[in-house]
Amino acid sequence: MNDLHEVRELWSEAAEPSAARLAAVRERLLEETRSGEQPDGVRVRRPRRVWAIRTAVAGTLVAAATAGVVVLPSGDGPGPAPANAAELLTRAAAAAGDGRDIEPRPGQFVYQESTALELATGNDNDTAPWFRKVRYQQWQRADGAVPVYRRTTLLGVVPLRGGKVSSRTMQLARIDTGGRFLPCASQPTEPNAPYAAHAKLPTDPAPLRSALAARVDAGQRAELTQDQAVWVNLTGLVSAPTPSKVQAALFTVARQIKGARLSGGTTDAAGRPGLAVTFDARPGEREDLIFDAKTYRLLGHRSVWTGAGDTPPSGTTTGDVAVTKTSVVDSLPAGVSTSGHTCPAASGG
Repeated sequence: MNDLHEVRELWSEAAEPSAARLAAVRERLLEETRSGEQPDGVRVRRPRRVWAIRTAVAGTLVAAATAGVVVLPSGDGPGPAPANAAELLTRAAAAAGDGRDIEPRPGQFVYQESTALELATGNDNDTAPWFRKVRYQQWQRADGAVPVYRRTTLLGVVPLRGGKVSSRTMQLARIDTGGRFLPCASQPTEPNAPYAAHAKLPTDPAPLRSALAARVDAGQRAELTQDQAVWVNLTGLVSAPTPSKVQAALFTVARQIKGARLSGGTTDAAGRPGLAVTFDARPGEREDLIFDAKTYRLLGHRSVWTGAGDTPPSGTTTGDVAVTKTSVVDSLPAGVSTSGHTCPAASGG
């Protein structure tokens, strides 16, 4: 099995919302407007994620004190504000390239925290569309011997413009919170250890773009230009725990995509100020990369609906991720055991 094949296997295991899923959410909202009839359950459009197997995002604040923490350092970005997207992405690539890799040992865990804003639709007449704000914390063992452990904490519920938060909304928002192990990937070991797989990605922008383009599936080919598909895959990967030189190359690839533009000041899902580079990544939807305005370190990424109509209104955020910490820790949180939770070892090749 070659390196890029392993990375593609990893990507294939990740739940990746598509434009079709957004269209389904939009149709869902239209159905609610027309009839009020809703099936059971709740549908959430989570921001795109390729790091952890079958996950959407990773969460914000670690509660347990763990030994052996190595935190990625901050950069410094002196000088005038960037004049355009290319200039900002050039500075972001330089800042990422100056970073120190986390380099986890086989028995350690790559830990990541983030805050996410997720668009959801309720399934009863009392529940209007709403946003769920959550904290994700994820522990990914470096050698892939155990599955990802994820802890989800509800931070709040925000109504869609003009809506309200009902008691039923609060009940639905608490679904899928708490801690649990995620399923192992179907391909053993490295797809369960994404940092190791990402470390095999090219650090030269040209072959890296080719690797991103190779991830384009049949649905994306029919719906998106190659630049759009590369941007979609890039924004999913860039927030993942990734070696610094790979992340720098990702920003260089983003800089080379025509149509990327600087959209100015913004605030990420964790409330931090930043600068955004935006690109019309799908019909009716744009994808933003958000950077710290001083250090040019990546803060997170966001999806925004830009289509016609008012359901949801144009400008509605459909997914928002703010990565707040990436580190290496020696163990899972206190009280969490890996007993009965193992992933199969690679059979070789």
